[in-house]
Amino acid sequence: MSDSDRAPGDLVRRISHAVRSPLGVITGALRQDDADLDPAIRARMLDIAARAATKIEYLADRLALAGRLQSDAAPSMVACELAELVRAAVTRIETLRARRGVTVDVGEPPDDVRVIGDPPLLTAAVSELVDNALRFAKTRVRVDVQLDEGHACVRVEDDGAHLDATQVEAGWTRDQPLSDRSGLGIGLWLATTIAQHHGGRVTLHADSPTVFVLTLPRP
Repeated sequence: MSDSDRAPGDLVRRISHAVRSPLGVITGALRQDDADLDPAIRARMLDIAARAATKIEYLADRLALAGRLQSDAAPSMVACELAELVRAAVTRIETLRARRGVTVDVGEPPDDVRVIGDPPLLTAAVSELVDNALRFAKTRVRVDVQLDEGHACVRVEDDGAHLDATQVEAGWTRDQPLSDRSGLGIGLWLATTIAQHHGGRVTLHADSPTVFVLTLPRP
């Protein structure tokens, strides 16, 4: 069996696992819900269940986004402030995947970092890079918006394990080689494909710390 034949089955397995884990959390919370349960414990259980439901919603959004990128639908290009999209992306991922002992710092951006792009797509691209960094960071993630010779850049740095550049070339995240935490393995593919739709790119600086840079042309 060729690698191309195995890839769809592997993705289906990853999707199944990604859905099963938060679904199990929701089911467990519902089964333990009881009118006589301590109100504080009950509130905590419902909060955990709500967070698990949010993860399933995020998974569905990512799969829909992957489908959109593989279709012929053209991005809706408008002028947008990149720093605002970055803040929205970081807020979403922090809510979804907060990790005890890991901080996410967002640097002060330059003034007027506007790009022409599809805001939901660009927010998704940044979200994928921040999500990837947050899952593998040891203690910190740093996100900066920068200007570089007529381009706008989003720099996402984490202090996690070293990443082999060949994995990026293959379009996969670090899930399998560096961690037993499972993921879909499409995050960097989504980010790089969105960048390409906007005439940009995602590059890796695989030194320590690991840094991904999303580079977009400016109007």
